[in-house]
Amino acid sequence: MSDNHFEPVSGVDSAWLRLDRPTNLMVITAMAVVEPIPFNKLKELINSRFLAFPRFRQKPVNHSGFYFWEEDPYFSLDYHVRKVALPQPADKGALEKFIGDLMSTPLDPGKPLWQVYLIENYGDHHVCVMRVHHCYADGLALVAVFGSLSDQSPNINPFPLDPGKQRDAGVRARQSFVMGMETLSRAVEKCTKLRYRIAEEGKSILREPGYAVEGVRQGLNGAAEIARLAALEADDPTPLRGELGVMKCCTWSELIPLHKFKEVAQAFGCSINDVLLSCVSGGLRRLLQDRMDQVDGVRLHATLPVNLRPLETRLGREQLQELGNQFGTVFVPLAAGIGNPIERLYKIKHDMAALKESMQPSLSHALLTAMGLFPQGVQQPLLELFSNKTSMVLSNVPGARRARYLAGSKVKELMFWVPQTGDIGLGVSLLSYNQSVQIGINADRALLPEPAELTRAMIDSLEEYCSLTGMIWQAAEARSHRKA
Repeated sequence: MSDNHFEPVSGVDSAWLRLDRPTNLMVITAMAVVEPIPFNKLKELINSRFLAFPRFRQKPVNHSGFYFWEEDPYFSLDYHVRKVALPQPADKGALEKFIGDLMSTPLDPGKPLWQVYLIENYGDHHVCVMRVHHCYADGLALVAVFGSLSDQSPNINPFPLDPGKQRDAGVRARQSFVMGMETLSRAVEKCTKLRYRIAEEGKSILREPGYAVEGVRQGLNGAAEIARLAALEADDPTPLRGELGVMKCCTWSELIPLHKFKEVAQAFGCSINDVLLSCVSGGLRRLLQDRMDQVDGVRLHATLPVNLRPLETRLGREQLQELGNQFGTVFVPLAAGIGNPIERLYKIKHDMAALKESMQPSLSHALLTAMGLFPQGVQQPLLELFSNKTSMVLSNVPGARRARYLAGSKVKELMFWVPQTGDIGLGVSLLSYNQSVQIGINADRALLPEPAELTRAMIDSLEEYCSLTGMIWQAAEARSHRKA
């Protein structure tokens, strides 16, 4: 029996177990399109690097209403890492259906809550699909885990030759995870330009989850923020909300050059994140115009995860070696009700600037902790405080700036999909990798049976901004010639 046989699951991680519903499974799904990779090499890679994190050999077990991490005595790598073949023709549509069906299927609660699939017949490439329950880690931590699985060169031997080297490989994998978390934390900060003010109560929330519960219960300094959230009007009824089923669907865009977003941001004096959110808003507007009589002025919000890990690595190195969930959320107003694209962009910029001083991230972290530790009857009111204020979950994660290699095979595309809580049926994922951006959509199949319509609409919105950017540069060049 291991020393951590009865290690309790933290309050915030327990919340993700309690939030599981047949209509919304709390599982993060990720995909890597890679050059052909032998199945035995993938298994060796998972064994030597992924399982370097002991948590992935453990499963959460409920004892009298509380969860504890317990090592699986029957752990089998063959169960968790599988090889599958898609029906021919194994095109993108077939892969989308396979991943959508996986998203609709619960993980076995009697085993550690993760699985990896290798699909060998996706054209000239293979596809690695990973599913991990949210109680193990948040999206940022899982991107860092991918960094510890992959290499910056195809010539690195990722496999240990003996038990001693296996231990060394585990140490290197965890060190790579720590460095990846440090880099990602800074990249998120740089990308969003959001420096949230966290009061002393908020800092204590990060250090002591028990304090978070007490703070929420007694209504300390977060009471005013809770009142503001409670008073926030629910989103307007749109086809994006409705009764959920149990079947999911997903899609992802083609590679979009990152420089397009940078050029638009430079032309309009905004951040890249402002441009991304404006393209999401513009795409939603185009989609709703085909489904609603009146879109102007429509009220829409997205729940946006915000990293709460320490940015100073010297202060957080021990914490960064752990997985778990260390994020809060904010309600981001989406400007889908504004027809003018320039006005839409500056509205997004203004609203994001207004969120800089928000306590919403630390407050939402505390509420999630409460969901995990308070009696089950308290969970539903807390969940409703969030779910009826928003129409979608939006996650924006920066990946590696250069190509990565999985067991020597180059990763061509990288994508992940975020789960939704409560009765939210739409998730949008934005991921940058190797100087490109891809947009991922996962949705309830009854609400959005053709999610590719939304990715195309978002790309059309980007192209509109690119055209406006070209006009701005042409006008600037013409003024320069007249002065000369």
